[in-house]
Amino acid sequence: MKKLVILLLVVMAVFAACGNNDGDGYGEGRQETPPPTGGGGEPVEFVEAGDGDSPMHPALLEALRAFPAYTTNDAPVLPRGSGTDNILRIGVGTSSTLIGLFLGTHNADANDASINELAGSYSLVSWDANNLWTQNGIATLELDREANVIILNMQEYVYWHDGVPLTLDDLVFAYEIIGHPEYTGQRFSPELQVPNVRGMAEYHAGQADYISGLVLSNNNRTLRIYYVDPLPPSTLFAGSVWLQPIPRHWIEPAIAEVGHYGLQGHIRARDQILGFGPFIIETVVAGESVFMIPNDNYRQGAPLVDGVLVELLPFEMVPSAMRAGDFDIAAYQTANLSEFYLHNPTNYSLFGWPAGATTIINFRMGGFGEPETDDDGNVIGAARVQARDDDHPIMNVAIRRALAHSIDRETIAHTVGHDMWIPAPSILHPFNASPFIDINRQGIVFDLELSNRILDEAGFTQRDAEGYRLDLDGNHMYFVYGQQSNPTHDQLVPLNIQNWREIGLRVEMFEGGFMDWGLFLDTVAFTDEVSPIHIFAMGWALGMNPDPASLWADTAQFNMSRYSSPGFAQILYDIQSANAWDAAFLADAYDRWEQYFYENVPALQFTWNLDLVAVNNRVTNFSRVRVDNGYNEPGNMTTDSWANHLIGLTARSPYAN
Repeated sequence: MKKLVILLLVVMAVFAACGNNDGDGYGEGRQETPPPTGGGGEPVEFVEAGDGDSPMHPALLEALRAFPAYTTNDAPVLPRGSGTDNILRIGVGTSSTLIGLFLGTHNADANDASINELAGSYSLVSWDANNLWTQNGIATLELDREANVIILNMQEYVYWHDGVPLTLDDLVFAYEIIGHPEYTGQRFSPELQVPNVRGMAEYHAGQADYISGLVLSNNNRTLRIYYVDPLPPSTLFAGSVWLQPIPRHWIEPAIAEVGHYGLQGHIRARDQILGFGPFIIETVVAGESVFMIPNDNYRQGAPLVDGVLVELLPFEMVPSAMRAGDFDIAAYQTANLSEFYLHNPTNYSLFGWPAGATTIINFRMGGFGEPETDDDGNVIGAARVQARDDDHPIMNVAIRRALAHSIDRETIAHTVGHDMWIPAPSILHPFNASPFIDINRQGIVFDLELSNRILDEAGFTQRDAEGYRLDLDGNHMYFVYGQQSNPTHDQLVPLNIQNWREIGLRVEMFEGGFMDWGLFLDTVAFTDEVSPIHIFAMGWALGMNPDPASLWADTAQFNMSRYSSPGFAQILYDIQSANAWDAAFLADAYDRWEQYFYENVPALQFTWNLDLVAVNNRVTNFSRVRVDNGYNEPGNMTTDSWANHLIGLTARSPYAN
C-alpha cells in the first residue's frame, strides 16, 4: 500500500503541474521520446508486487520467466511496395465467428475490439506500466478535484483516416451517443463516470438536447468535463473515464439514416469504420477475416508493412498453422503447449505476458428491472438488477459456496494451463488491481469434503433414489449449466458436473450440450430477463481501472450474475467515494470486497493466466513490453505491441518449420 500512496501522490503532483491551456495550439513542454526499435533482446527484469514499477503477483512472475519479451530479429525489413510478400498475417484462434461491430461505443467482442485498436480508435490520453495516466498522448489530462472537473488539451494535430481533423468535439459526440436515451451499447457505466457527468441525467432522460457538463473551447481543442459527484481516486487510472472519440462527421449521418437503435447494424459502424491509427480497414469477409491497408498519414509515421490480414481459425488449428508458416503472429492458447513442446518448432517463438483478460464463473441470480421513470413516464434512471423471485436454490449462499468449492481449478490449471495458470485466490485481478490484492489470501479452494459439509450444515441432507440432494422443502432441485465450447471448457465442464454429482447436486447442460456462441450471448448476456441458465463462465478483457463498478454495479450491463445487495452496493460506493482518496480507507474497501466475494460467492474468478503469442521468425520490432513513450496504441490479443506501425517483415513469406 505504501507503493500505491507514492504513486497517487506523484500523479497528483504531475496533474497539478499541468498548466491551463486555452487550446489554441500545441501543449507546452512536451518532450518527444524516440520510438522503440527491434533487435537487442536484453532480458527484461520484472518485480514482485510492491517492489518496483511493474507490480506483479509472485506466482505470475515465476510462470513468466520462461518467455522472451521482444524479438531479436535485426535483419533488414522488406521495403514498402513489396506487395503481398509484405502483408502481416495475423491469426486469431477462436471458437466463435467475427461479429464485425467495430464502433468503439458499441462493440463488446474481444476480436472486434482488437481489430478496432489496430485501425486506431483508442484513448486520447496515454498511460504508463502502472496504468496511471501520463501526459504523452494526443491529449493531456488535468484533474481539478476542487472544481470536480477534468480538463483535456489536445497537443497534437491528428486526422481521421479520411483526412478530416480529429478534435475534442468528436469526444463530445461519443458522450452524446453513449448518453442518448436510445443507446443500445454497454458503455453507460458508472466505472467510466458517464452517468456522473453534469447534465448527463437530463440528456439521458430526453429532457435536454446537449450535455451541459461538456464545455468545449472555441477551437475544439480544450474540453472541460464537469462532474456531479466527487471523482474517486480511480480517476487516476487509465480507463476510468471515457476518452475514446467517435468521428461526428462520419457517424452522425449514419444515425440520421437509421437512428440510434439501428446504429450497430450500419455499415459505417462495421465494414466502413473510421479510425486514426496506423491501419485502415479496407475489406471485411463476414465472420472470417479483415484486411487493412497502411495509413501513411499516421501520427507516428507510416507503417512498415503493406497491409495486415487478420483471419479467424479454430483454437486447435493455431499450432499447426504456425508450424506451416501460414501466419506471422497468432494468439496461442496454453492448452496447446503440449503440442508446442512435442514438435519443438524452430520457425517461431512464443512470447508471454500476464493476461489482460479473465474468465469469471457466474451464478445467475436475477435480471434487470425497468428503467426508473418520473410521473410522466420519462426515463430518469438506469434499470437496476432485480433478484429472481422463484426461490431457486441458486439464491442460497450455501449452494453457491458448495458449487464453488467443487470446481477443480488446480487440475485444469495444470493439465490445460500447463502450470501457466494460477487458480485465482481473489475476485481482483493483478492486471489492474495488483496493489490491492492480499497475496496471502487463499481464497476458495477445491475441497469436496468441505462442500458436502457446507450443504449438510445448511440443511440439504435429504437425497433422492439417485443420490441427488433435495431442496429444503424436500423437492427435487437441479441447475442448468450453459457454456460454449473451447479447449478449456471441453475439459472443465464435464469435470465440474462430475464433481457436483459427487456432492449430490444435479447439474445439466443447457439443452443437453455446448451452446453456439450467438445463442450463449442471447441467453445470458444480452437479456434483461431471468435466464434459464444458473451457471456459466464468461471471459472478459480487463480495463486498466481497478474499480469493479463496470462489472458489478447494480446498473452495469456487464453484471452477469445479475447480483446486488445492500452490503455489496455499499462497498462499491466506498471505492468510488471521496473518502477513498485516503489510501488506508481505499485499501480497506478493497479488502472488504475480496472478503465479500469469498463469503457470498456471487461469482468465482477462474484463474490468473499468461497470454501467449506465437511470432514467426521473419517478424521484427514485436514487443510485449509496455513502454509509455507517447506511442499510445493499446495492446491487444493479436500483437499487444505499443508501436504496431513499427512491426516489419524480413522475408518474403513466413518461415515454415
